[in-house]
Amino acid sequence: MIFSRIVDNKLYHVHETNNIGFNSSDASFIPDDYLKQQNFIIMRTAHGIGDWGIISALPRLLKQKYPNCKVHIPSEKMLEAIFGTSHKNAYNVFVNNPYIDGFIDTSSGDIFHDQYRVYDNNNVDTPLVDQMLKFWQFTDTEYRDSQPELYWTPEEVDLGEAIINQHTSGEFGCMLISDRFGTQNGSYDEQSYKRDTANITQILTENNLPYFYWTSTPLIKTPFNFIDTALDLKHVDLRIQLYIKSRAKINISNQCGTNHLVVRYSKVFESQRQYPLKHNFIKDIQYLSHYEPIDIDYFLNMQVQPGGGGKEICHQNGQLTTVRDVVQYWKNHENVEAIQSSLNPSNWQYFNSMMAGYKSGVLTENGPESWKQLTKEYYDSLPDMSETQIEDFQKDNPVDFDNGYIKHGTHRAYAMIGRLIKGQKYIPFWMHKDRIYDTPRAKDGKHRVLPLTTKIKGLQQLLDIGIQKDEFIIVQSGILPIIDVRSNNDIDIIISTSARNRLFNGYQEFIRLENNIEIFAPKYGKFMKFGAQDDDDLIDNYALVIDGVRFLEPRFYFQRLFRDSEENKKDWPGIRRFFDLEKYKCYPYNNIDLEKWGYEWQLG
Repeated sequence: MIFSRIVDNKLYHVHETNNIGFNSSDASFIPDDYLKQQNFIIMRTAHGIGDWGIISALPRLLKQKYPNCKVHIPSEKMLEAIFGTSHKNAYNVFVNNPYIDGFIDTSSGDIFHDQYRVYDNNNVDTPLVDQMLKFWQFTDTEYRDSQPELYWTPEEVDLGEAIINQHTSGEFGCMLISDRFGTQNGSYDEQSYKRDTANITQILTENNLPYFYWTSTPLIKTPFNFIDTALDLKHVDLRIQLYIKSRAKINISNQCGTNHLVVRYSKVFESQRQYPLKHNFIKDIQYLSHYEPIDIDYFLNMQVQPGGGGKEICHQNGQLTTVRDVVQYWKNHENVEAIQSSLNPSNWQYFNSMMAGYKSGVLTENGPESWKQLTKEYYDSLPDMSETQIEDFQKDNPVDFDNGYIKHGTHRAYAMIGRLIKGQKYIPFWMHKDRIYDTPRAKDGKHRVLPLTTKIKGLQQLLDIGIQKDEFIIVQSGILPIIDVRSNNDIDIIISTSARNRLFNGYQEFIRLENNIEIFAPKYGKFMKFGAQDDDDLIDNYALVIDGVRFLEPRFYFQRLFRDSEENKKDWPGIRRFFDLEKYKCYPYNNIDLEKWGYEWQLG
């Protein structure tokens, strides 16, 4: 990569670098003399609408920190003079912004643009705007509210609302399918195509709405031609498009800059293309990744791969079948001592990896010759990876495990086993989402780990009534079987207005059905919490979704559990274990944040 300076309205390529910006461990910051001038220019060296949009909070934040400053944006003329290319993207992002003091055609002196940033190798997914603000001497609390923001004129609002009212009768969504759909590095990629299709289809199916849409190819030629269409946005002014998107209940797209701009105003889903996201990460976007973290119980229950090449040492010639078995066996130091005389270059590779744990700089070559180098002394000579380094490495390098089965990634699996043997913290592996619960292992057809919703007694009987998955939400203790606290005796649910009208003639009281299925009356008092307006609002906006089934955010239930209640006290050890092991950070629990789990109440 090339680091560049912009001085006196000209671009100068200074030097090559492996990382753009300054490492947080030895950072440089914007000169104090420049800050004293109180005359700032915001500049990007990338030119897309999303490139400019992700830094759109800068003017407001600069004015908050430096109230007397002037903030200017480069005009089309200035951008063409510096980069040889002209575009309206900066204008479209910042026009009507009350925190800018105008667009300028020229400048003198240095412009501290987007390459002047402070990055942290231990936290790679840090928004660009936050990295830039660190360079501008902002503290963490000063740039907390840094999501993209836009400002529309009254005329733009009126036109946008007129289009919305003409083509919808209520709630709606927006779908954007850019020319990067199903690609990697600018070229078609079959895996990416299948992943993007599956991710976007899932959201569209779960949110049955009319959609304003923009597609790079005709909608009929995309996999999403089944949607209820509101209007093709292709010929609508870009800022009006953005206003409409800001008013949508949801925005769904492949990873695309234009969608970034409305995350402050709408729920935004993006099918992730880039791993890791790094500076392109945007706070509160719900990235639809085909990789998800697995929790410690999932890992402990996985079947270890049988066979030789050194594996036979670790699994004791097939006597140990699961990760849990292996951990428990080698926790006994006598077993570790007893095996030492049997170790040799042909069989020690996995055992030594297990005993070493995670090390930095381990050789990656594979084969008998490299195995000879994987001695205990070799591993001892390498530095330990920190927990943060392991966490980032796991996320950036997903493992090729199968459903409940360790396939490939064996060295890493045994390195993690080594951490557990030593009593160190488990740090989640990232697996292909479809292989965690949904897909039997292709080679033997065994479905080792079933979907979590199979633990819910009576769920199928509930579905047989004719209530669709998006028409009800399981409440009360219904989450407990999922998180392995205890099984359920009944199913308490809230249903949508449409389901109540269709199946029960709009009956407004409590309903008790066969198979211990109980339906609460509409707007039942104890669920009208945390800003919830009604039953439909609870179903649409307060759900933990697992295998398509909605569970009410656990905080609604946990806030009412008191430790001095004998009936409830027995559930607390299991609930506490769930939090202590940080299972809430892993799939499929991780689609809501810790606050919505009600962590504060389980500590009280």
